[in-house]
Amino acid sequence: MPADLTVLGLGHLGLPAARAAVSAGLVTLGWDPDPGAVAALTAGRSPIEGVLTTAEVRRMLAGGFTGTTDPGDLDRVRVALLCSPAAPGADGVPDPGALLAAARLLA
Repeated sequence: MPADLTVLGLGHLGLPAARAAVSAGLVTLGWDPDPGAVAALTAGRSPIEGVLTTAEVRRMLAGGFTGTTDPGDLDRVRVALLCSPAAPGADGVPDPGALLAAARLLA
């Protein structure tokens, strides 16, 4: 089933964004390269303690959220929200590597 929104990166930014999208009635696909994170979400648990409660994750699943690690699932993406980190490197300059990698998945 096609999603209304795809959130790439299911961390501290992506999880709340996905929760908000589902709460607004959007069928939401969440993509993350970490199979453990996606497995936790699919099982109804937050992969990061303190970001979402178990009840919030379960409401997301019931409301149309699906998680995946498969880049092939991104083939039909029309609207994407990139929530990949750009943490500062040793030189203090933000490293856009993860963000660029997520963008390449959509290209």
